[in-house]
Amino acid sequence: MATNALFTEREVALLDYTINTREHLIQKLTENGNAPEKSADKMLLVQLLDGVDKAIHTKAKLKIEDSNSQQQEQTSAMIGELLRRIDPKEYVAVSRGINDKRDIPVTICVVDKLPGEVDITPAQLTYETFMGLDSSD
Repeated sequence: MATNALFTEREVALLDYTINTREHLIQKLTENGNAPEKSADKMLLVQLLDGVDKAIHTKAKLKIEDSNSQQQEQTSAMIGELLRRIDPKEYVAVSRGINDKRDIPVTICVVDKLPGEVDITPAQLTYETFMGLDSSD
């Protein structure tokens, strides 16, 4: 079940054998459908179940990591292809205003600030002033 790129055939066979042995021992310890009577057998059963769980989770993690690395390789390949298609001379020319083949903004439009916009202590409005309820009108 493990990814062949990560393990040799012998390692895959050994992992499968180990899991099958654990499963067989679990079946033997729970033959009658009940938990074992002896505390040593109970501890063994818990350890066997933990081992099987860890093996399953490890395989899942390996599959996820393998999938993520494949996706990362594909993304890197797409970005590399995109970068190979871009002509840097074309973008330099646009920034200098020589060639307008592409609509890439090269300057940022600065908007004038409103009065009081950057004041450290702006004038405070009361509710009455804000709502136009000020009696000074």
